[in-house]
Amino acid sequence: MAIEWDRVGQPGFGRIVEALVHRMYDASALVEVVNGRGGDAGIDIKVTHQSRVRIFQLKYYLDGFPTASFKGRRKSIKGSFTRAMEHQPYEWALVVPSTLSPAEREFVMSLAAGQTVRVQVWDRAKLDGLMATHADLETSFNRNQLFEAAQIYGQEKALVPMQASLGAANCRLNQRRCAKRQRRRCSSSRTWRRCSDTASSTSPSLTS
Repeated sequence: MAIEWDRVGQPGFGRIVEALVHRMYDASALVEVVNGRGGDAGIDIKVTHQSRVRIFQLKYYLDGFPTASFKGRRKSIKGSFTRAMEHQPYEWALVVPSTLSPAEREFVMSLAAGQTVRVQVWDRAKLDGLMATHADLETSFNRNQLFEAAQIYGQEKALVPMQASLGAANCRLNQRRCAKRQRRRCSSSRTWRRCSDTASSTSPSLTS
């Protein structure tokens, strides 16, 4: 079962790609995941093999980065690429969970114009293929997704008897309120009749 990239969220996407890169390069290179809280300098994952540096930039763009909309996304990608070039990598890879259009792919490849760096794109198809090659990673993350879904389902299921209990309690409360109002109406009616009867018995007779 393939990873559902549109459901894993940005943190999940990052964890999966980080694990995948570690799996692919740990045996022959140094893999470093960069914490970007203070600015990632155009690097999300850095792979160093002797004097060669490979940089991965992760963008969780489910809808890609068309020119007609999300214009800021292309600017962000270009900015990341420019900052990454300060580290003189021999390869730079953009990793996204979507399938790029020809125009989007052309935009990414054009970033290398006038540069010696090799540019790659890891899009949805590439990621699916790599995860299938490393099936144990795919199985592990899918199991985690199912477990989280089961937890959510369990929480929702637990709410059902609670909601039913609250509904029953509200019903009983409404019944008590109705009964109380009814008793008040009955009591008022009996009082009025008693007063009316007393007034009738004490009033002088018109024939006397």
